Amino acid sequence: MVRRDHPFWHMKSHLLATLPNLVLEYSVYVYRGYGITESRKVCSIRAEELSEEWLEDRIGNLGDKQELAVHSRVQVDSKIFHVPMIDFVNANYYDQIQRRIQHINDKLGQEVWIYSSGRSLHGYYFLLIEEARWLEFLGSLLLCNSRGEFPNEIVDSRWVGHSLDHGFSALRWSQNTERHQAAPSLLTFDALHGRSVS
Repeated sequence: MVRRDHPFWHMKSHLLATLPNLVLEYSVYVYRGYGITESRKVCSIRAEELSEEWLEDRIGNLGDKQELAVHSRVQVDSKIFHVPMIDFVNANYYDQIQRRIQHINDKLGQEVWIYSSGRSLHGYYFLLIEEARWLEFLGSLLLCNSRGEFPNEIVDSRWVGHSLDHGFSALRWSQNTERHQAAPSLLTFDALHGRSVS
C-alpha cells in the first residue's frame, strides 16, 4: 500500500486529476554515487492510468540496485511542460529554507510541498510551467544558495546541474536500496517548523 503522505497522492489529486490526457514521465535507475546514475530507463504513463496498484507493481518489480524516480517533464497535447521540483541540502525543516525560497513561492503563486526522503528534503509545486520558465526556475534555485546572509547551500547545485544536463529534474519515489532510509513522506506541521514530535 502506498502511504497517504507519499507525493504520489498529492500529484494525483492536485494536478493529474484535472489533466487526464497528461503523460507523466518516470524512470527506473541505478545510482552510482556523487549524484551520478549508472543506468536510467525512462518510461511514461498517461495520468488516467496512474494508480496505487501501478506504483506498487513498479516498485515491487525493481531490481536489487534500482530505484524509481518521477520526472519534472510531462507532456500535454504534444507540448512539453515541467512540474517544478527541488532537492534541498543542509536543511531538516521548512523554517530553515522558507525565507530563501519565498520569492519562488510568490513567483509561482503556490507554497512548496515539503517531503522528507530519508536523506534530504524534496520540494514540489503541483502545477505546470512551460520549458523556458522551468529553466528560469532552475536559475532561481541556484540563486537561493547565495552565501551573503546564510552560511550553507540549501538547494543541491549538482542536482540542478544534472537537471539541466538531462532536460528534466527527478526525485525518488521508492525505497529499494540500502542507501535510502525511507520513501518520501509529507512533513507534519511540527516537523516543518522544527518542533519535536512526542
